[in-house]
Amino acid sequence: MRGWLHRIFLLAALAGIARCGATSPPPPPPAPAVPTADIGGLWAGTAQVTPCALAADRCNGVNNVTFTLTQYGSQVIGRYTCAAENMSCRQGGADNSGNITAGSVSGNRINLAVKLPADMSDCYYSGAATAPAQANGVYMCYQGGRIIEEGVWSVARQGPEE
Repeated sequence: MRGWLHRIFLLAALAGIARCGATSPPPPPPAPAVPTADIGGLWAGTAQVTPCALAADRCNGVNNVTFTLTQYGSQVIGRYTCAAENMSCRQGGADNSGNITAGSVSGNRINLAVKLPADMSDCYYSGAATAPAQANGVYMCYQGGRIIEEGVWSVARQGPEE
């Protein structure tokens, strides 16, 4: 019995020594941080309804839009306005202003959630800053849980964050 005990102890000791000698490869270096685009300030441009399946009465309608953005790191809040270009804003222009209640920027990717209190709709703008003073993307507006409009948007920086 004593011989077996010595062998078990010896095997355990050798296993411990072998384990101490084994090394795992070092972890890979962290990925470099993607710089966040500076999007604070006044942006102005257009939003166009397309495709027309959801809003046939506004098919290809273009509105002048502005985003006044305040950026806190990767978080964005601010104001949204809509003005007629070749067509009035939705609801006869009653929904011409709103709040950007949530927004984010990661690298050059931009996401904005706009709440329009006049018609109780929510619009979501996603896209990218394609240059320091240019951004564009797509948007979708929801009302009562259903999509009521979608389209494309393009804006240019008009001034820095105040």
